[in-house]
Amino acid sequence: MTVWMPTLKGLTPMTQPANEINRCILSMEEEMADDASPRLKSIRRSKLSTNEKIHSQLTSMVNGAYRTFYRMQSLPCVITATVSP
Repeated sequence: MTVWMPTLKGLTPMTQPANEINRCILSMEEEMADDASPRLKSIRRSKLSTNEKIHSQLTSMVNGAYRTFYRMQSLPCVITATVSP
């Protein structure tokens, strides 16, 4: 029996904090739940919104004016020459 056994036996389990920690940590790789804290939830929501805006803007560029511009750049150029006597 170790010196610490009487002390360890006297400890009360803290189930509420342990349950909250288990709720927030999703995996052994320390992946945190979105709602682990209000700030983390806000940051992740903002990141998702920013990613959606970037995707939308890039899609618009690819399908809009930039597509027309690059399509025009790739058209073959017709060269006409005149021959002088």
